[in-house]
Amino acid sequence: MTDVQNELESVYGYTLKQIQNDGLQIVTTISEAKMKALYAAVAQAKGYMKQYGQPMPNWLHMGAELINPKTGGVEAVYEGANYSANQKQCDATHCQYLMATEARNQVGSSFKPYVLATAVKLGMNVKTSQLNANWPLCIPPDTQPT
Repeated sequence: MTDVQNELESVYGYTLKQIQNDGLQIVTTISEAKMKALYAAVAQAKGYMKQYGQPMPNWLHMGAELINPKTGGVEAVYEGANYSANQKQCDATHCQYLMATEARNQVGSSFKPYVLATAVKLGMNVKTSQLNANWPLCIPPDTQPT
């Protein structure tokens, strides 16, 4: 709900008073069943790590979003460790951010196949295409807007 409120304020210009008092009827694409499934998948992955190797270190942060590629709608979000439930640990490991929506970390190599598949679908030839970009790549600091 916080993400929805933030979007209504920052993207659409609603005030908190309008959101809370003006009888808005807000419909999202988020699915409770898919949220539960995403949380279960994360818990299962953490369990496998512990069972077959070692537990996930407390400094490692995880976030996930399930997005429908046909509509772009966000259907589920796993925002990471629950800050309010484990505030002492979060203070020590800086996990007070919602990892899926507020953290500025790059998604990593697991996302590359999706980007490549989309590029090929849009007509890119993977053998002859070249990236036309500025070098070096600049990732703005947290002090600049995303």
